[in-house]
Amino acid sequence: MNNIHIRSAMKKDNKKNYILHILLPCLVYSSAGGILTGAVIFGFRVMTDWLNKIAVVLYDAVCADLWLLPLFFLALAALAFLLSVILKWAPSANGGGIPTAMGILRGIVTFKWLRTFVGVIASSVITFFAGMPLCNDGPSVLIGASLGRGVNSLLGGKKGAAWDRYVMTGCAGAGFAAATMSPLTAVFIALEEIHKKFSPMLLMAVFSSVLSATATTRLLGELFKVDTAFFHFGEMPSLGLSDIWLPVVLGCAVSLFAALFLLLARSINHLFINKLKRIPHFLQLTLVFVLCGAAGLWARDFIGGGHELIVHINARSVVPLALLLIFCLKFFLVPVANVSGATGGLFIPTLALGALIGALLAELFIAWGVNPDYYKIIVVLSISGFMSAASRVPLSAIMLALEAMNGTGNILFIAVSVSVSFMLLELTKLPAINDIVLETTIKISTHERQPKNVEISLEVKPDAFVAGKTVRDVLWPANTIILSVTRAEHTESENGERLTKDGEKELKAGDILRLRFQTYDEETTVSGLLALLGEQNLET
Repeated sequence: MNNIHIRSAMKKDNKKNYILHILLPCLVYSSAGGILTGAVIFGFRVMTDWLNKIAVVLYDAVCADLWLLPLFFLALAALAFLLSVILKWAPSANGGGIPTAMGILRGIVTFKWLRTFVGVIASSVITFFAGMPLCNDGPSVLIGASLGRGVNSLLGGKKGAAWDRYVMTGCAGAGFAAATMSPLTAVFIALEEIHKKFSPMLLMAVFSSVLSATATTRLLGELFKVDTAFFHFGEMPSLGLSDIWLPVVLGCAVSLFAALFLLLARSINHLFINKLKRIPHFLQLTLVFVLCGAAGLWARDFIGGGHELIVHINARSVVPLALLLIFCLKFFLVPVANVSGATGGLFIPTLALGALIGALLAELFIAWGVNPDYYKIIVVLSISGFMSAASRVPLSAIMLALEAMNGTGNILFIAVSVSVSFMLLELTKLPAINDIVLETTIKISTHERQPKNVEISLEVKPDAFVAGKTVRDVLWPANTIILSVTRAEHTESENGERLTKDGEKELKAGDILRLRFQTYDEETTVSGLLALLGEQNLET
């Protein structure tokens, strides 16, 4: 009889745990955050598109009347100064949004959600108005992460700290989905790039937010008569098996350019962080704004992240010489603009570089006798290959080509291009572009302090978030290793290495976890662990 009561009580506890610690954060909070993120990013996207158009008009006006040149460069210096003030107030708005979001969602970088939200929008206004070669997708991801924390804090209260990063991850994916209208790509970006891991609970949270945001953005687009589609690539010819050499050659070519791009980005990061760190940030931004402004006066397609450039390339309306000029400018100045701290993403600039390489190679192949109808698919293969190589996201690259570039009829060839470029870049051991930027972000946020190694023992409390979950399903604080798990009945014989690698170990109330973590802020890390395992006295 007692056993029946015990089993009944356990079922009730499991049901309560599922509702409070899975259904509530992964469905309710994540969906609410996704709806809010979708609405905000819709407005943000409309605003940044308008600012890019205004920037082109202003650049045209300066070119039409060269007497305006001194005033133009003075205005850029003034905008750089204003941006430096905003970034000093909201440091987490600095640079690309995706690397910062990666640091936040992995638990490495701390931030204040409301200040970051306001700072990203304010600094983005300046960046896009000035015509910097950066995009709105990165800031959209960071805005989503900020709103995710805001929603979780307001709805979840103190207990919400345990699932904070799940809701934020979902809303970060929602920001990307609303900016690109590519929901499945957004899911893969959140898991493959941001966390570099897949788990059922994380997948639930991301899907809830992404689908809510996509539906909201689409509804607002129809309501306000705004075209929310990312690209319109039109009809795409299907390649035959005899053309399999095309994606192989393109994969090799884009991997070479991606390797050079990553080497350049790493060198520029090193230059700014180590050699130019004594120069005031305002002067660094001014130099970058002036350089990018001069490039924009020379080639109007340089202005902005590159969305319109990709549209022009798809229409084959840019002559090869202009393509080569724009490629050289973007190749060198995009990483400079990003590392300077100007708010804006690298996602579309990366796609634009891939499109430029693809367009130049397509013109070369066509001159050698390749069917001119293959121009568009060559560009798509190059975009997906370059994205896969530079960002190390092969699944996301394939999905984007299928969702946004009408590549469904050439999935085999897209997969080949992506695989070849990804595998060749893996041989170089170069980090992905966002990992390079994240490394810089961590150095700045920690002021290059040395991390502290700590070992601690904590018990899984009966109502803890982790109770009933497997090790792999939990987003532990960054650089945390489970050394051992001790049960009330017995001590597990597996060592910590096997537990963390296996990830299938289910944690139960009463388990004693021996943990080791490396941190720059011990108090914050311990607070995160207590949110997951339940409040208790500490044992070192």
